[in-house]
Amino acid sequence: MRYTTLNQRWVSTPLDVDVCLVQAPWDTSPYGRTFTVEYLGNVWKGGITHYLNVEINFLKDMARRTVLDGEPVWLGCDKGKIMRGDAGI
Repeated sequence: MRYTTLNQRWVSTPLDVDVCLVQAPWDTSPYGRTFTVEYLGNVWKGGITHYLNVEINFLKDMARRTVLDGEPVWLGCDKGKIMRGDAGI
């Protein structure tokens, strides 16, 4: 699903470039701005991955709307704080 109604004032990536919506609570990635992460563009022949940092409620709403439109949604998360490597979880 393409969201071409986003105001270019708030998006630093051209609107014809696909972006991954993320909720990244980092000081270096303010909401409404796009960014990339070195070494995370790991899709073979996929090029650079662009991320758009959005608030969590917006992210949830877009995921819900995408699923209701019959489109797939993929998810990635930082599980480091809840991981239990000793238990294989």
